[in-house]
Amino acid sequence: AFGLALATKHNSWMLPGIFAVHYAWLRWTRAGDAAAPPALGWSFPAMLILGPLVLIVTWPWVWHDTWSRLAAYARFHIQHVHYTYAYLGHSHFEPPFPMTVPFVMTLFTVPLTVIVLALIGLFVRRRVFRPPWLGADLEESDRRTEVLWFGCAVTPLLAIALPSSPIFGGTKHWITAYPFVSLFAGAGLVSLLSNASAIWGGRRWPRYAFSALCLFPGVIETAHSHPFGLSHYTTLAGGVPGAADLGMNRQFWGFTTGSVADWLTERLPKGGSVWIGDTTAGAWRMLQRDGRIPGNLRIARTMESADYVLVHHEDHFAEVDFQAWVAYQHVKPAHVLTYDGVPIISIYENPRRSGGEDPG
Repeated sequence: AFGLALATKHNSWMLPGIFAVHYAWLRWTRAGDAAAPPALGWSFPAMLILGPLVLIVTWPWVWHDTWSRLAAYARFHIQHVHYTYAYLGHSHFEPPFPMTVPFVMTLFTVPLTVIVLALIGLFVRRRVFRPPWLGADLEESDRRTEVLWFGCAVTPLLAIALPSSPIFGGTKHWITAYPFVSLFAGAGLVSLLSNASAIWGGRRWPRYAFSALCLFPGVIETAHSHPFGLSHYTTLAGGVPGAADLGMNRQFWGFTTGSVADWLTERLPKGGSVWIGDTTAGAWRMLQRDGRIPGNLRIARTMESADYVLVHHEDHFAEVDFQAWVAYQHVKPAHVLTYDGVPIISIYENPRRSGGEDPG
């Protein structure tokens, strides 16, 4: 299983450390107990030997020059290029990054009800984290499973919190923590329902209604985020407008270009050229391959040669707005894509399309 995890995502490099802490905690808290795990089982040697072998067997790219390619794979992530990251009004181009990034971003992107329920669940299960002489409840969880949950929940966040950790995206870096946060949220919900059962007199419908009420904010947030998932922020951030006021990232790699595909197609029925801003050429070709953008819409090399210019609103692309104004000698966009009133993309039209007149 560890080998398959290695073959899936590099986050799995952290798992042996998490398992070792859980194993040591279980050994310590059950010392002298017949149910205590052995001093050294086969699990860790198997992980260290069989895990990498499974990775190699399932990844044809490393079948040749195995060691050098595995080393290159490790270097790619450990020494990853630093992308610009907008956070609380400041654009970070290189380390050190603020240690608060994963924690604040979790508060700003996970529904508040889930966070509150997770904290309740952690509080309810707190006795499991105590050693026996401080009143640990071994009957409730003799395997200390909550310790394993906690390790899997906090380790991805702590890894990114290190000031030297490469940040080349947003919550994707620690998204593997969220299933375990959700487990604690489930434990919190069960505790609330159990404590309220006497009030409801054993009737089931209040339990269902309360559970639905706890899930409802997340459902609403998810529905409202489409198709701007990477631009969405939750209540604690003040929503999308609040996050914009705080100077948070609005998008990554121009993914929102797909939201203006229909507008560009309508305005250029016979084809034309577009300066695509922060969208990569590969993403543009994928939009064409998927039928979102016609094949006769070309990527322009310069603003002057383009029919339209896309400006993706990110702090480190603010200069593109000014470049478009200089190139076209006007400041009025032909179209602005907004999300909850926050500008996401501005599109400028080359004045030669309107006979050289200044549309501004």
